[in-house]
Amino acid sequence: MDDKITIHCLWLNFSKKEDGIINDQIEFFLDRIKFLHQGPKYVINFISRWDKLMSQIDGEQWLIDLIDNPYVGAAHKSDAIRYYLLYKNGGIWIDISTFLVTSLDIYNPDIFTCYFIRVETCISWVIAFLGNLYEKISAVEINLLNDIINNIVTLKDEYKKFKYVPENYFIISKRGNPICTHVYNQLKTFWSSANNKINSGDNYCYEINKLIWSLITDLFDVKFKAIISDFLDNNPENYKQLFDCAYLFNYLQLLKALVETCKSPTFSVIDLMDVGSSNSLLYINDNNIKKYRNELCKYNSCKLINIKCADGLKVNLLPASYNRLSKWSNSRADRLSWENTYAGKLITNNTLKPHEIINKLELAGVTQLKFGALTRTSPIIVKLYELFNNEKYVLKQPSKLFKPNNTVRAGSSTRNSSRKKKEGSGSSRFKSSKKTSSRKKQQLKISIV
Repeated sequence: MDDKITIHCLWLNFSKKEDGIINDQIEFFLDRIKFLHQGPKYVINFISRWDKLMSQIDGEQWLIDLIDNPYVGAAHKSDAIRYYLLYKNGGIWIDISTFLVTSLDIYNPDIFTCYFIRVETCISWVIAFLGNLYEKISAVEINLLNDIINNIVTLKDEYKKFKYVPENYFIISKRGNPICTHVYNQLKTFWSSANNKINSGDNYCYEINKLIWSLITDLFDVKFKAIISDFLDNNPENYKQLFDCAYLFNYLQLLKALVETCKSPTFSVIDLMDVGSSNSLLYINDNNIKKYRNELCKYNSCKLINIKCADGLKVNLLPASYNRLSKWSNSRADRLSWENTYAGKLITNNTLKPHEIINKLELAGVTQLKFGALTRTSPIIVKLYELFNNEKYVLKQPSKLFKPNNTVRAGSSTRNSSRKKKEGSGSSRFKSSKKTSSRKKQQLKISIV
């Protein structure tokens, strides 16, 4: 990777082909990214202007045509853009609706890195009626659902080592990384062929759902495959009944890229924090966490997966279930509002100061708080804004990942960069204690393969 690491994020109005409207929430998330990544090491490539997007994809005609198609959904356009930017430039992609607890310094920029979920969970999200069911059931019921799926859809023998499906909302990739290149080529091939056929919402869903079924049959052995194929081929509308235009097909593309690129893989399963650490969500004595830990963390779902491939390629798969554990409740309403969740209770605890909340999340191994389509209006974001958008709050001690001369006023925007530099450089209050150094050693496992 080049000396400078580019952090890519995007917020645009695809339906109108206009600049994105930067409300307080988006600006808050962006300011947090900027705050944690000042200095010469990082470049923030935030694309919120339409002309900026067009200049960055100039000459990539298949992508320009895709973005120009009014019938293709924003999520699919965003997926194509992120892989093109990483393929061409390398760097880090992060969905803008993410609150970073820690700096991205904890990750090794030379290793392909993303989050993962269990294979069965991915299938339950892709299949329409199971995805709707998933949002409404408890952790125990989710595992029962996964067990049922595992009896119907199983990875083919040559892929069975890869029990982990990568997600795409956070990706680290060097320019030209073969996994990223593989996904980019899949997307380019598909959209170059399908885009001209998409001239209505129905055609759009049909092409997407055909791709999903093709990916499933490429990767998995499916019971009743012939019956399902007959059902789908009998009427194009049946595709929509089964898959509902799911944008998650890109997760399956990423799994395919990983499987076909990484030859003779060896896997290491590692605790994010030291084994037995009382702060880790895997061992912490917290009633909310203890209720769901066994169910959400089955089959190493809450541990870091390091993969070494025969040609020296390395991959880090981060446990999405570990982060979800921090904000899980069996109540769907609580999952949306974050009430009665571990992270939600920390953030709304009025006895804790902002830096204490950050330190507790860091100690627990929670590095990001991701807000998806269903939680972007959660009241917890308002609380985060109140805590971390106010300049009067100063970090009393550094994050275990901050260097003293990079630590500055919490939540400040880049408008005050000169003042920040003066306050942050060399101040004794920002020096790491022995305890902080110990925590840093635990977290740096993410960078090791």
